[in-house]
Amino acid sequence: MSRYRVRVRTADGQELISDVFEPVGGANPADASDPSNKLEAPEWSNSEFGHGEKASLRVKGKGLDGRKIKFILEHMGKDGWEPYNEATGEMKNGVATAAVPMHHPAVKAGAKLNEASHANVRVHCQVI
Repeated sequence: MSRYRVRVRTADGQELISDVFEPVGGANPADASDPSNKLEAPEWSNSEFGHGEKASLRVKGKGLDGRKIKFILEHMGKDGWEPYNEATGEMKNGVATAAVPMHHPAVKAGAKLNEASHANVRVHCQVI
């Protein structure tokens, strides 16, 4: 299992670093017919991103060519994991990719970046 840490840097040199986290799966493990169970090894393009940079996401899936894959990003909010962003990719040759702009969740909620603490973001994937 891969573990990740996200680092966000602002143009004025401020830096925020997330705690280490593991990606989560989007499948229902109790349902063997759920095609999302065929998805494996979701990956980020980098271990750190500057505020406003695009993250490339990738997931593998055997036997799913031509299917649409939803990449669901969540961030740790005050009450637990909350929706952050989504992107869609198409499975081709066993791999689906998508690009997502990375913005600090506090900034999306109206706060100033220099007042924000580190942000934890995770990704899971579903066949749609």
